[in-house]
Amino acid sequence: MVWTIYESQSNGGAVSLEFLGPSHPQCSPNNESILAMAWTLDGSQIVTLRERGYICNWYPITNGQVYNEIDVARKHPITFAIFSPDRRFLACGGVRGLCYIWNVEGRRLQTTLKGDQESTILGAQFEATTGSRIITWSNDDCVRTWNTMDGTMLAPTGRNSAAVQDASFLPNGKLLVALRNGNVVLWGQDSDGSYTSFYPLRQVPGAAAVNSVRVSPRGKFIASAASDGTVSLWNADNVTMPPIVYKHESEATLVAFNGDAVLVFVAKDGSMHSHTAPINESGGRVSERVHRLLSGLESSLSRRGSL
Repeated sequence: MVWTIYESQSNGGAVSLEFLGPSHPQCSPNNESILAMAWTLDGSQIVTLRERGYICNWYPITNGQVYNEIDVARKHPITFAIFSPDRRFLACGGVRGLCYIWNVEGRRLQTTLKGDQESTILGAQFEATTGSRIITWSNDDCVRTWNTMDGTMLAPTGRNSAAVQDASFLPNGKLLVALRNGNVVLWGQDSDGSYTSFYPLRQVPGAAAVNSVRVSPRGKFIASAASDGTVSLWNADNVTMPPIVYKHESEATLVAFNGDAVLVFVAKDGSMHSHTAPINESGGRVSERVHRLLSGLESSLSRRGSL
């Protein structure tokens, strides 16, 4: 049994598959479930986080060999993991409102973010520029910002109107939050640094849950992906304008940007859609490439055997 990583080709060709065959028995997928995975932006390092709170490290460019294992959460389940943009820090955690910030180069715990002990942190996102701040969201419907270096809580938002599915920083200090009730909101930062005012980007009664939200690297565009297949795209400089909407027949599960020029979203049917012109003038055309991830995976498995 092996883990599988698959990646779209930039030239629009078939997906490339890489299998990580564990060489360390403690990092075997036969051993226990993998609850989270994080990948550095340059693709040079992958970490997998196991059910009992251990990290396994991989270098896919060197044949996916394990180089170490770290007891990160003292046998508490991990719900998320993410690297900072500069690869200096790894954030992971979950239960009891805890988020561990690991210093990757120093191989030590930098600090621990301590939220509500009765809640579980569902995800986190570093600030895109310096990584000096990190945002976390929990099942208590709150979003919190922290100092990455010392773990100081900078500011929480007010309680959101529904469960938080995803969140992200904007360069201007605002917070982008996706909610399970189908809303997408922007929380504005007040003069004292707190988040008390918000603007609804997407507010449709009875709308499908929003699974993912992202801000483009330079903060020009905002995108969301919803469970009814709707992918919405806003101009961040003028969010009062109606968004451009893409509609897919299957659930849209994840949205991302490749620079400010390419919008990518993944659907539950196994397809990945790459839009090369996300913001268009009136009457403009959208060029799109679609990569079928499942077909590539199935053909590879037929050659190598089942997982």
